[in-house]
Amino acid sequence: MIRGKNIMLRTVRETDLDILYTALSDLASRGDYFPLHLFSEATFKREFHEHGFWTNDFGRLLICDLDERLLGSIWYFQAVRYYDGLEIGYHLFDVGRRNTGVMTEALSLLTHYLFAARKINRLQIAAIFGIAQENHLLPFDLTKCVVLDDHDLQRQFVFHSRCKFRHEH
Repeated sequence: MIRGKNIMLRTVRETDLDILYTALSDLASRGDYFPLHLFSEATFKREFHEHGFWTNDFGRLLICDLDERLLGSIWYFQAVRYYDGLEIGYHLFDVGRRNTGVMTEALSLLTHYLFAARKINRLQIAAIFGIAQENHLLPFDLTKCVVLDDHDLQRQFVFHSRCKFRHEH
């Protein structure tokens, strides 16, 4: 468990599976830019039972308030195999808690943990421009990039990268 001032991050327990699956499947809580990919409950539970959502390449933590009420989820994954780094994703289920500092604190806690616990040199977040301008990413270094999607539509993304040697506690 990683305890912060207002929230905690903890690994997923078997007793969390039903409520977590329901929250992850709620498309209305995803906002305008979060991918709409759905997955089956059987696959979700099988993956939990295989590795508990915690491997070297992928790890999911729950974001809870200090009374352990579920607020969201934050995870890391290895997006690119050619460098020692990870990408971070996140989803705040409780829409009413957005813009209150929850995600800023969750990102800070996970960033500190990963740099302390893992032999990595880089963490990154990729977010569609506009979303990343929200308060939870303001404390982080951002670089705007422009990319083309599969339909040659121009989209602006914000790329966050913090290197270990530049990271301050």
